[in-house]
Amino acid sequence: MKKIILAIGLITTFFYSCEDDPTTAYLNVKNETTLPLEGVTIYLGGIVHNYGKIDSGKTSGLFLFYNTFVADSIVFEYDNEVTIFRPNNGLFQWPAMEIGATYTYTIGLDQNNEPKYEVGKVN
Repeated sequence: MKKIILAIGLITTFFYSCEDDPTTAYLNVKNETTLPLEGVTIYLGGIVHNYGKIDSGKTSGLFLFYNTFVADSIVFEYDNEVTIFRPNNGLFQWPAMEIGATYTYTIGLDQNNEPKYEVGKVN
């Protein structure tokens, strides 16, 4: 019985501390390409968030991120080709991240029909 009470206490403390984490932000993905993005997955701070399929012109649901500002990698399939993007610059760094704010990770195409990436705060 003591183990059950201890387990319930630990679980409650864990969820309570996550909700009150002062360094959280929300992230969704917007598809500005002409075809659907399949299997959109973001690896961020050791956590994997699978956004699934995002149709052309659509925006995914939100995921909550804790204590992290740089994406390890973004993986998706576009036009039957798998794209793995590993940022090596400040593109995914949010030094002025607003706590509790929502950010959109936009995937589009450049003039050569190559994927381009951008992160911006949702107003």
